[in-house]
Amino acid sequence: MNTKLYIYDMDIKKKEKIISVTFLLYIIIFTFFRTIMSGIFSIYYFDNGISESEISSIKAYQNIGILVGLLPSGYFADKFGRLKILSISALLIAISFLIMLLFKNELYFSLAEFLYGIGLAFNSGIVLAYINDLQEKLGIKMDSKIMGFRTSLANITILLSGNIGSYLYTLNFNFPLILSIIGLSIYPLIIYSWTKYNNLFDTKAHKSSELNFIDKKVLKSKNMKFLIFLHAVIEGSAQFILIYWSIYFVSELNFNLALVYSISVIGVIIGGQFYSITINHLKNHTSILIYLSIIIVSTALIPFFKSFIGILLFGLFQIGFGAASSALHNFDNEILFQFKNKGQAMSTLSFFAEIIIILILFMNKNILDYISIEYMFFVSAGIALMGIPLIFKLKLFMNKQST
Repeated sequence: MNTKLYIYDMDIKKKEKIISVTFLLYIIIFTFFRTIMSGIFSIYYFDNGISESEISSIKAYQNIGILVGLLPSGYFADKFGRLKILSISALLIAISFLIMLLFKNELYFSLAEFLYGIGLAFNSGIVLAYINDLQEKLGIKMDSKIMGFRTSLANITILLSGNIGSYLYTLNFNFPLILSIIGLSIYPLIIYSWTKYNNLFDTKAHKSSELNFIDKKVLKSKNMKFLIFLHAVIEGSAQFILIYWSIYFVSELNFNLALVYSISVIGVIIGGQFYSITINHLKNHTSILIYLSIIIVSTALIPFFKSFIGILLFGLFQIGFGAASSALHNFDNEILFQFKNKGQAMSTLSFFAEIIIILILFMNKNILDYISIEYMFFVSAGIALMGIPLIFKLKLFMNKQST
């Protein structure tokens, strides 16, 4: 049977359903096994004798790995097939976790984070590029609500996997790593089985001879330039909080790890759902402005409340972050239709955004040498504030484009 002919001959609703489920499935399974360690990375390093400022350095190696892996990931995905690169990404992260399991010092933790970053880079945007390609080839378009649903479902998965990881961590420091290694190792088999079962096919760029490591068309697009900085500002402002929340709320303020983690992830889930509900009533640039304001206000208020109110503000920050992430994904999906080599376009966007995020991480490390953790929340709020003029510029350009 001709598999391409088979999928092409399906009715539109069935095509939409298969593509939507594929999009969510590939993200959810990868997310589950990758994020078993997400709530305990920092405290795991801390319990192994790594200082607070050294943790920031170790995490910076993850971002350097992302930077190193981003451009070749898009190039290889467009040239050899996106599903092959998704499989390699899972195996790279499994290897990084194996290094953490076997060697417990700053050098090997940094090496593991570096490989982990490359693995994340090989996954970054590739699922969206693959699904975007399927939409284009099959002549359909996913509902924008799927992006909000994707954020909510992914974070429900993170909530589940993170709590499993936290529980396993109380039994044995190594159990979360072992479970992640096993799951990520079988991820390629899951991709192969699902693709085969649904008669799907891998996708590549239309003309591999046109491929370069950097897509110059991305750098010429004003929309893409604004998106690069918007990604960097929103994700960069969250870096400190996402790395140090367990040390601040659990180690310093003595709150329960599972409680804080659950509120954190539930906040992101609510944010994704909030985006899905409001997308039909607000323009995307208006909604992201609201979500960014939530991030700024909640972050700036957290240091003033060392009680349970502070944790609720942390949850509010996650609501804003989850909704803003959904809005950014929707921007990405809309603009990606302009590019033929979609994997390359996404990796180029992520590459330049990651450079800025790495600079923010090293800035955070240097600032932490002089001020305490609680004052870093103001730094994060200040970084997020820089996103407001970017949103207005993106809004004006998109309005011009639509006229």
